[in-house]
Amino acid sequence: MVASLLDRHPPETMTAAEVRGLLGEPTGYADHDEDAAYVVAPAASARTRGTEQLLVYRTDRRNGRILGAELIAPP
Repeated sequence: MVASLLDRHPPETMTAAEVRGLLGEPTGYADHDEDAAYVVAPAASARTRGTEQLLVYRTDRRNGRILGAELIAPP
């Protein structure tokens, strides 16, 4: 699902405002206030509990352009 999202909406072609327009307000932020993070989780089941990850959009703070996106385990 995440791969499909990133294929259809390549992060490097977007701005932070466009990401927010597409996904809504971020769940949180990673490393810097401009790096929007969204919780990504598989369908709920006993086997998938605790497997949430963060989809982080790294943003150029000078111009608001997305530099890339990555999945990371939450702290």
